[in-house]
Amino acid sequence: ELYERVCPDYEAATITSALNDFDPDAVIVLSGETLNNLIALGENTDNALKRRTLLVPVDRVAQTARERGFERVFIPEQLTPEGLIECLGHLD
Repeated sequence: ELYERVCPDYEAATITSALNDFDPDAVIVLSGETLNNLIALGENTDNALKRRTLLVPVDRVAQTARERGFERVFIPEQLTPEGLIECLGHLD
C-alpha cells in the first residue's frame, strides 16, 4: 500500500468543536498541504478562521497563508517544541 496524503474527513461538529468551542489562540500549520486542509475543513465552519494566528514552518507557507487571507502569520526561529513554544510566548 502506498503512502497517500488526503484531507481528513471530519464531521462538521468535530471541526466546530476544535475551532469554535475550543477557540485556540494560535494554530500550528507545518506544511502547505496542512494549510490547505485547514482552509478546506474550517472555512465554512469557523467565521474567525482567517483572523486566527498561524505558526508556519517557512516563508513559502507564510506567503500562501497571507495570499489566502490570513492576517497573523509567524515563522518560529526553530521548528522544535521549544521553538514553537518560544514563538507562541512572543505573540500578543
